[in-house]
Amino acid sequence: MTAEQHSKSTLEQLWEFWLYAPIGLMFSLRDLAPELVNKGRQQVNTARFVGTVAGRKINKLVHAEGNPTPASPDNVATGSVKATRPALASSSNLALEDYDTLAASHIVARLESLSAADLEAIHAYESAGRGRRTILAKIQQLRPS
Repeated sequence: MTAEQHSKSTLEQLWEFWLYAPIGLMFSLRDLAPELVNKGRQQVNTARFVGTVAGRKINKLVHAEGNPTPASPDNVATGSVKATRPALASSSNLALEDYDTLAASHIVARLESLSAADLEAIHAYESAGRGRRTILAKIQQLRPS
């Protein structure tokens, strides 16, 4: 097959598609319509289910944060639901200077030198904030039995 025959064949295929596909679709639409409607309905139901599950999850998260306003698609989209957290104590009251800038390994290394009251203050601050397990576990070990 020469290049001219091949390109002519491709042009013929495009012409046939352009001419006959819409005609075939028009006559087949009556048979295809119910199947297309069912597929569309399934997609909408799946999307609705996913949205419902996501909405429930958002409501749980919002209520866990202490916000009494239920989250709905409308007020989440507009931003009228805002998660509220209790205010954290200031790190300036802690026994370790620049606490918020220290790595957990540096904090853990200094915990043994602190009083029980200082340990409790750090435990409360860390629990309410970042919740680093290494720090909390070390404080638990150092607590008097």
